[in-house]
Amino acid sequence: MTVRRLVKTATYGELCDEVSLAELLTHGCDALATISAACHHTPPAPVDLNGVLTDELADPTQAATGFSANAESWWTAPFGQPPLYGALLHDALVVGGRLRGVENGRHRSGHLMLAQGQYVVPDSYHVRGRTRSLSDVLTPCGEAGDTWHLDLPEPVVDVPGTAYFAGALFGAFGHFLTEGLARLWLWRELGAPDVPIAIYDQAGVHGWQLDMLGALGIAPERLMAIMHPTRFERLLVPSRAYILHEASSPAQDETWRRIGDHFDDGRPPGRVYLSRSKHPVNRKLEDEAAVEEIFAQRGFAIVHSQELAVGEQIATVRGAEWLAGSAGSQMYLAGFGPPGAHKLIVSPRRFTFRDDQLIGYFRGEPRAQYFITDDQDPGGGRVADYRVDLPALESAVDHWLGVGPAPAPRARKRSLTSPHPVFVGGSGRSGTTIAGALIASHPRYAGVPFELRVHVFTRALSNGSRDVEWMTKEAWRRFDKNLHRIVSRDTFEALLGAYTAAPAHDAEAARAFIEGLMAPVAAEQGRPSWVDMTPINGMIGSWLHEIFPEMRMVHLMRDGRDVAASTSKSWGRMTVSEALDFWGKRIEKIGRDERRAPAMPTHLVRFEDLARDDREGALAGLCEFLEIDEVPEMRTFFETRLRPEKANIGRWSRDLTGEEQAAINEQYRATLTRLRAIGIDWVDDPSTVT
Repeated sequence: MTVRRLVKTATYGELCDEVSLAELLTHGCDALATISAACHHTPPAPVDLNGVLTDELADPTQAATGFSANAESWWTAPFGQPPLYGALLHDALVVGGRLRGVENGRHRSGHLMLAQGQYVVPDSYHVRGRTRSLSDVLTPCGEAGDTWHLDLPEPVVDVPGTAYFAGALFGAFGHFLTEGLARLWLWRELGAPDVPIAIYDQAGVHGWQLDMLGALGIAPERLMAIMHPTRFERLLVPSRAYILHEASSPAQDETWRRIGDHFDDGRPPGRVYLSRSKHPVNRKLEDEAAVEEIFAQRGFAIVHSQELAVGEQIATVRGAEWLAGSAGSQMYLAGFGPPGAHKLIVSPRRFTFRDDQLIGYFRGEPRAQYFITDDQDPGGGRVADYRVDLPALESAVDHWLGVGPAPAPRARKRSLTSPHPVFVGGSGRSGTTIAGALIASHPRYAGVPFELRVHVFTRALSNGSRDVEWMTKEAWRRFDKNLHRIVSRDTFEALLGAYTAAPAHDAEAARAFIEGLMAPVAAEQGRPSWVDMTPINGMIGSWLHEIFPEMRMVHLMRDGRDVAASTSKSWGRMTVSEALDFWGKRIEKIGRDERRAPAMPTHLVRFEDLARDDREGALAGLCEFLEIDEVPEMRTFFETRLRPEKANIGRWSRDLTGEEQAAINEQYRATLTRLRAIGIDWVDDPSTVT
C-alpha cells in the first residue's frame, strides 16, 4: 500500500529548541546545538609556477566566490567555512538510495531526510559545490515551490531509540575523503555514542572505507544502510563540515588528523610523488613517466597509491613534508599529511579544483603551489588528456624546492574563463528564451533554464532608485523561486551580503555578485563563459556594459503585434491593444539605453529571420558576432528546437477578428512612426505594415 504525505519546508529554528551540545542527546523535544556560525576565509592567492595564472587575478572583478574546476573563478576569492551544528530530530524519515543525475535542483534517487516525517530542512538537500538538490521522490505541488507530495510504500521501517545520521559515504575515493566523512565530526564531539550510524549507501561500503571508519572507532556492524524508507524515533543530524569544491572547516581537518594518527607508523620526513600513470582512466597526463623521472631525480619516492592498502597510502603521506602529484583524488591524501607540508599539484587548467587548497588551509600548508598547463585536448571537456612542458616543469620544481631561480615569466594568455558573457535582451515574448538556449547549446556558453533576473536589481540599487531593503527582499524572492537550483542558501546569503554591504554599489561590486552566481554554473557545465536571457537586459545594457566591458548584447526583435498577442494571452492581464502599448514603451527604453553606451557590442536578431525568413543568414550572423564557429550541438538545437512551425509567426492575425486586426494595424503603424521619430530606426518601417 502506498501512502501520500504532504511535505513542506521548515527551518531548524521553527522546529527545534536551542540547547547546548551537552544537552543534545538527552533533550526531550527536537533540539539544535549550534557550535559555530558560517564564515569566510581569504587565503593568499595560490602560485602557478607555470605562469598560466598569476597574481594579476587578484583583481576582484576576475574572481568569484566558490566552486569551479577553472581556477580563475576562485583563485583570489574567499572560501566558505560551513556552520557547525547538531540537530536532534524525533520521528525523522530517511529514504536511502544511490545518488544519480542532478539536474535542475533534483536528483535521483532516494537520498532524502525529513524532519518529523514531513519537513524539508537544510540537511534534506544534497549539496555539492554550488548545487543544491532534492530527491525526485518528492513531487512538487503548489506554486510557491515549498510544498511537495511524497508517495511511500507502507509499512515504513521503524527504528527505536537514537541513531546517528551520516548521510552518503560515496564509493569514489576523493568523494569519500571529502564529503563522505563530512558528517562524522559530531559523533566524536558527542563522545562516540553507542548508536547505529545511518547511511544512504545501499550498494555496500568498500573495505578501504571500513578501514578508515575503523580508524575513527566506527565498527562495520554499527553502520545501518537505509534499504527501505525508515522512521527513526530520534535521529542525530550533524551539519556538513566540508562541501566539495566550496567550503571546509577545522572540524573536517580534525577528522583527517585522527585517521592519519591511527595509521602513522613513524616514518621519517620525506618526499613523495603520487602518480596516476598506472591509472589511465580520464585526464591522463601524457608522458607521466618522464614527469616521474624529474621528481625521482630530486629524491621523491614515486608512489602509485591505488596499488597500496589504504593504511599504507596514509602512512606514506603521513611523513611527506614535500608532496607532489598529478591532479586527482589521490592528492586528497594530503589531508592526512604533516602540518605545514609543502604541496605541488600538476594540473590542466580545466581541472584545477579548489579542494586541494581547502584540504591544506587548516593544516597550515604554505601558499598553495600549482603547475597548470593549457595543453589539454579540446575534446573530452575537463577530463581530457593533457601534457606539460617538461623543461618548464623541471625548472618550476627546482624553484619550489628552493634550489633554483623563479621560472622566467611568460606571456600570459588571455583568460578563457569568461571570453565574453552574453546577455540576451528585448521585450518579453520576443524570443529571448529560445535565443538564449540556442547560444547555450554552444560549448563556449553555459546557461540556466530560467531568467537570472536578480542582476537587474543591482541597477536599481546603484542609481539610488531602490534601497538595500528592497534589493534584499526581491533577491530572496528570486532565490526561493529559481536561484536555489544553482546556488546554496549559505553561498547566496554571503554573495548578497557582500554586495549590499559594499560602500558603493558600483560596477565592481555588482560584477563580484553576478559572477559569484554564474561563473560556478559555467565551471560545473565545463564551459568557459555563460549566457543570460532575461529580457530586461535590453533596457539596462549600458549598466551591464559598465560591469562587463567584454560582454556581448544580443537584442531580439519580433513583430510587435505578435509580441502583444502573446503577452495578452500568456499574462492574462492586458488586452492586445494594451500589450502593444507596453511593447512600444519597452522598445523606447531599450533604444534610449543603447544611446547611453554607443561602444557596447550589440547585435540585432530579428526573430522572424532566425525562425523562418532567413534562418541560415541569421544563425551565421549570430555566430560571427559572438566569434564562434557553428558546432554540431548548435546545429542540432537549431534544426530540432527552433523550427518555423513552432515559431507562431503571425499569431496576432489568427487570434483577432478582421475588425480587431485593422485597429491593431493602425495602432502598430502609429507606434512605429513614433519610435522612428525619436531615433529608433531599427524597428519596422511603418509603410510596410499590412
